[in-house]
Amino acid sequence: MKVDMLEVFNAEVARWADAWAAQSDNRTADADTAKLLKKLEARLPTGVRERLGAALHRKALVADPARGRGNFLGPPGGETHQMLTRHTPPGEGPQVWPCWEMFVHMADYGSLEAMSQAHPGLVIGIEDAQMDLSVRQDGELVAYVEVKELQQGAEGLIRELLALTRRGPIPPREKFLETQGGYAKDAIKKANYILDNRERGTLMLAVRSGRRDRTGLLERCFDVTVDGSTRTLDIREVPQVPVPYYLEARKLGTDHDRAVASLVWALHRRFPRSWLKRGSQGTYVLYRALPSSGESPILVGVQRDGKLYTELHALESNELRRFEEVLDKAGFNLGDTGSGKFHRMWRRTDAKPFSLSPEEAEKLVVGLRES
Repeated sequence: MKVDMLEVFNAEVARWADAWAAQSDNRTADADTAKLLKKLEARLPTGVRERLGAALHRKALVADPARGRGNFLGPPGGETHQMLTRHTPPGEGPQVWPCWEMFVHMADYGSLEAMSQAHPGLVIGIEDAQMDLSVRQDGELVAYVEVKELQQGAEGLIRELLALTRRGPIPPREKFLETQGGYAKDAIKKANYILDNRERGTLMLAVRSGRRDRTGLLERCFDVTVDGSTRTLDIREVPQVPVPYYLEARKLGTDHDRAVASLVWALHRRFPRSWLKRGSQGTYVLYRALPSSGESPILVGVQRDGKLYTELHALESNELRRFEEVLDKAGFNLGDTGSGKFHRMWRRTDAKPFSLSPEEAEKLVVGLRES
């Protein structure tokens, strides 16, 4: 039976709340788990909670075993970080409160850690050299994720960072003491984090908000070209993509690997209640939870030989029709039965052996986005 990752997430949050309430300083505060889960549901998208649940389920993240630190989370054997805190909203009493940024940190860490299993030499860091999340390939920084609690903070950092890089060489970090304005100071620090950890070349920068407002969770992504000799950064925005997709689709593996990665991540973002499991040797399985039946059929699976398959009941009838239309326009269809009764292997309509090029993947991605 497949595991519901939201249920895993909710159960772990309840356990953190119990551990938090057991601390002497917190015993007089309201630690009602139902209220806490309601806050998280209101402010964090389903995908963030599901990805964090998946990381907890596979033990990529575990609670700190030390006494009094049961609501601290981190990689096994690594440094742990506080998930809950004490807060007194206006007109209310003290209560347990989420450390909003850390929920997004940990969900993103889980996705990146899963990806790293298929790529030797890829290391994911939390609070690495003062960066919220880092991705290093054989020691070289290839991605940096910065999470702000509020959308206003994320937008302010982006605005000042773009202005700073357009003015020329980045001032040393001690200059932030002479700078007026919190966002401008923060931009100097973040730019120096990049220069301290990458001499030259291109990396990805993602800036996110830790909780959403009425318009959703902010996430903006940039290619950053570094020249340490002149202390300059050239920052160009790229379409919003998950960091794992960016790395696999643009930097890691073969053309086929990159095409498959872009397609799988597009499916993951297009269909609600889907969650990704990574296997060895570049394989993926993207499950989709069906509340009506309690099942989690496979929306798309990737075999070790690079072939793709889909379980038809992962899609409702109207979704299946649109899905097949998108496939057909890109030159594919759902063909023969695979290893299970409901599996359908993907085929090329030109009858050639199955392969997927980056250009074909892009057609599928665009079609899925528009469907």
